Amino acid sequence: MWLIVAIAVLVVAAVAVAAYFLFIRDSGDKTVAKPTPTPTLVSSPGATTTATAGPSPSASPSGTPVLAFVSGRKSDGISLANTDGTVAQLVPSTGSAITSPEWSPGGRYLAYIQGPYETAQLYVYDATTQRSAPFSFGGSPPAAVESFAWTGPAQLVAAGFTQRPRRFTENAVLWSCNVFLGTATTLKDSSGAVVTGRDISAAAGKLVFDVYTDRYREGPYSVQVTANLRLLDLQSGMVQTIASHSELEGYEFDYQEPLLSPDGSAVMFSSTGTDVSVTYEILGTDGSVIMAPKHLLFPSRYSWNPARPTQIAFAGRRQENGPTFIFRYDTASGGGPKVIANISGQILMDIAWSPDGKTVAYTLLDHQYNLDTGDLMAFSPGQLESARLAAPALYVTWGVSSYAAGGGTGTSPPPPLAPSASQTP
Repeated sequence: MWLIVAIAVLVVAAVAVAAYFLFIRDSGDKTVAKPTPTPTLVSSPGATTTATAGPSPSASPSGTPVLAFVSGRKSDGISLANTDGTVAQLVPSTGSAITSPEWSPGGRYLAYIQGPYETAQLYVYDATTQRSAPFSFGGSPPAAVESFAWTGPAQLVAAGFTQRPRRFTENAVLWSCNVFLGTATTLKDSSGAVVTGRDISAAAGKLVFDVYTDRYREGPYSVQVTANLRLLDLQSGMVQTIASHSELEGYEFDYQEPLLSPDGSAVMFSSTGTDVSVTYEILGTDGSVIMAPKHLLFPSRYSWNPARPTQIAFAGRRQENGPTFIFRYDTASGGGPKVIANISGQILMDIAWSPDGKTVAYTLLDHQYNLDTGDLMAFSPGQLESARLAAPALYVTWGVSSYAAGGGTGTSPPPPLAPSASQTP
């Protein structure tokens, strides 16, 4: 939903500003000058050098970080970005927009959502076959897929609508899926009831999701919506409500895109209104407030640090025509979010922390706000330089893979995602 809001305003809002990058220290917003870059990691035509350290994001048999991003002028393909400035195509452009790519634990699979919102489907790329195919849901796919979250090397939970969604507050059915076997069953809680929700995230054997309930009443605003943030224990099936809030439909949307910390102790979410405003907040899974609401403009996605699970990165503007700040918040130390980057003239759309915690990758819209010419950038917190890795790019995801990666030709229909007698997930 944040992307829909952001796009609507970007079309009419911004003034083109020359794009340049100034990175600043954690202690505040004071801008510092760029030093002469020392060891260069990335060098490609038109790219800026960076002193970022860390392993190559190319997949290899030894199991190294892999950085994938949504590519193509229509954001309809997926590619790998290498630290030598090269790009390898994983999923050829198809003409249908792709969102929310995410690697499975172990890196064999890359799942993503593709297609128009009302009919979007879940697709899975298999690194062993280098092919991508729509997930079959055991032969009965939902009308549209809203979101998904990996829960194991070949297991994920997907939120799928039984009918085409017509309202933002409609709930989807949650499905427990095995992409290796191609099977799917409805997810049920400890009472045997089917679990419903919209945006989902999983970690440490837990699933967090938002779910809406409606109450109709007389008056000009006939629907009052209650937004609930809930936590499901995947082993026991027990469900608890972390937070709840009621509002008139069409005003504030709460608990969007909840993201569970790697250790399962905290969840970050955003709340957006009818304009470009966004509020970020972090709650403990017991409902306690960890990070007080942070009000910004132009919402983006956010990312926990896999190497330090108490740290999260997110972004936004303090003023409509001001710079975009990348913030880091540490749930262990508390205090306020610290600025780790300052971006002038561009809008940050997506952000992802590398598995080793040394590099933050993010995507930007250019200074003319064209969705089809976004840049994939990367920097190391504490360094003053950023590198342009590829373009165009819109969404980005890090993973760790032990499988050789490459791009299929896309010239023949992909095989079904089903095992042979000799295969293992």
